[in-house]
Amino acid sequence: MNIFQEVVAQLEQALLDFPYNELDISDEVREQVELVHAQLKRAKERVDMPDDEFYNDLISLYNKTYDPSAELAILERLSEKLHLMTITDLTQESLALHEMVASGGGQDPGEHIEKLSMLLKKIKDFVQTNNPEMGPPMASKIMDTSGDQKSVIVPDEFRCPISLELMKDPVIVATGQTYERSCIEKWLASGHHTCPTTQQRMANTTLTANYVLRSLISQWCETNGIEAPKRSSQPNKPMPACSSSERANIDALLSKLCSPDPEEQRSAAAELRLLAKRNAHNRLCIAEAGAIPLLLSLLSSSDLRTQEHAVTALLNLSIHEDNKASIMSSGAVPSVVHVLKNGSMEARENAAATLFSLSVVDEYKVMIGGTGAIPALVVLLSEGSQRGKKDAAAALFNLCIYQGNKGSYRGSRACSCACRVARKWVTEKQRECCSCDAASVQRRATACAFSPCA
Repeated sequence: MNIFQEVVAQLEQALLDFPYNELDISDEVREQVELVHAQLKRAKERVDMPDDEFYNDLISLYNKTYDPSAELAILERLSEKLHLMTITDLTQESLALHEMVASGGGQDPGEHIEKLSMLLKKIKDFVQTNNPEMGPPMASKIMDTSGDQKSVIVPDEFRCPISLELMKDPVIVATGQTYERSCIEKWLASGHHTCPTTQQRMANTTLTANYVLRSLISQWCETNGIEAPKRSSQPNKPMPACSSSERANIDALLSKLCSPDPEEQRSAAAELRLLAKRNAHNRLCIAEAGAIPLLLSLLSSSDLRTQEHAVTALLNLSIHEDNKASIMSSGAVPSVVHVLKNGSMEARENAAATLFSLSVVDEYKVMIGGTGAIPALVVLLSEGSQRGKKDAAAALFNLCIYQGNKGSYRGSRACSCACRVARKWVTEKQRECCSCDAASVQRRATACAFSPCA
């Protein structure tokens, strides 16, 4: 509003000093100019008190310069003038804020958007506090198991930050934030390279399925008697066939895996590990060439480096959904558990990540649980690095969702050990990032997922 008044004042002054006598203009044109000047003069002199009040209220909240004792009155006036009187209004405004970020062409909106978000949150809290009949915040209509709709409060960590809806297919982006797959794909397809929540530029656009969070959501739905969200059935994109040169290179590496020379075995396993890390196409080509049984045979190698390369290559291969069945049907689990118990620390941690990757498939949970994996994972919770502890905890969580594995879990020291690790994790992360509250850090630690290993 101040800018508008400044423009009006400048135009009025310009017309006031207009050199009519020096210009050859008709009386009719001069009359029109004088009429515009009179209108600008009236606009300059008129003060619209309600708009001034609205502007001052908005600026004082935006810049946090208001008198705390007047905060409630300011929020009431703003909610009325902005027509933000219901949860629906506030949700639409929140979505509009995301659209504003999206229209920025991928640029970091910085402090401006952060202040608007805080202002919107203040209004939302005020509206909810003063309208208890509106019900709890962010209640959603969700289908229960009988087919009827029921109103439930969905935990914030189960909602997509973009759509604010219960996530069906949660995925993790490069910044560590989780979104509904379809929402973040639309965001990325629009040409954006920043994370919608943190506004950080993403190092890559890889989307990693958050299996742990998906399991938590399913468990929450079951506990609350509502129908678990179903992922939209999207046909798998056909993978391009392996070229003759790629196949020749892979076949040469597989021949080296069978070599009696330990050095050749180690070198070939290391190269396959890196190839499987690069992309899904390589993972499928390597598996189709018959690498899985050969890599499994190296898990019992006396050379710890060869064993480490082999188990990490299997981990990277297991990330491709089509390869999980091949790995399980090859009888991989006992060999992976052997590495989990006896390998180098890096090999043990990657073995835990492999078990986590395989355990996302329900029918594999009991097979893995019956091989002695659970006690070995508990040991890694105490001895592993930060990443190793995360992978061990994630694998234990997946395995213990299955009722038949809970006896093994309770019989071990997993519960108390996991609690100690969680507390230590939260404490360390709070030291690293003072702005994070303990609950949000613990949610991030719980909802961890793996990525291909180097």
